[in-house]
Amino acid sequence: MIHIFLCDDDSSYLEYLSEIVDRFFRQNNIEAGIKTFTDGEKLLEEPEMADIVFLDVEMPGKSGIEVGRSIKEKNPYALIFIVSFTEQYLDDAMDFQVFRYIEKASLPDRIERNLRDALVAYRNTNPKITIMQNGETIVCREADIVMIENQRRCVYVCTKDAKYEVKGKLEDWVQKLNQVRFCKSHTSFLVNLDYVSRFTKNEIILAKGKYRAHISRRMYPEFCKKYEEYLRRG
Repeated sequence: MIHIFLCDDDSSYLEYLSEIVDRFFRQNNIEAGIKTFTDGEKLLEEPEMADIVFLDVEMPGKSGIEVGRSIKEKNPYALIFIVSFTEQYLDDAMDFQVFRYIEKASLPDRIERNLRDALVAYRNTNPKITIMQNGETIVCREADIVMIENQRRCVYVCTKDAKYEVKGKLEDWVQKLNQVRFCKSHTSFLVNLDYVSRFTKNEIILAKGKYRAHISRRMYPEFCKKYEEYLRRG
């Protein structure tokens, strides 16, 4: 299921937008969970993470631009649509890599094409990975894997929410995971560059301190180079 948040302080427009988005997904036989908010701060309190978000710009309290930035900090893969009566906030929106900026007057003409583009982007950035542990198959998003650790003949898949012990070798995961997003820092560690909080010549802090990975002296220069390239890609 794709999770979609819509936020606009105008409740009548919010209802109109919800109908358009819901109709698109039903017509395309795609399961979507749509939640609506009239307050950006209430949206940010929602524990569930959204895949696609529509934000009005001018709202009481936090603006759509502020809400969008906060969402991106929490979930870099969220696809954010800014919907406004004017283009004056376009530069601010582009600063946090908004997916689309749409003027409300042109929304009916642009919504279908742009939602189709969003689906392509969603599928490209959210591949599913299966993890086998003790006869159980766990399915998670590749983006939720923080690191892979090889320890005492065991491989551990460390996600945002759990740590799984699996059979196989670290190299199996090097081949399996996106080689732009993931990088070896040590013969025993493969890390997701999205979750790097900071690093030294010896250690990487991931997911704001939840996990730590080693960097070998030999791999340090290549890790730095790859991380810089990754940041430039945005």
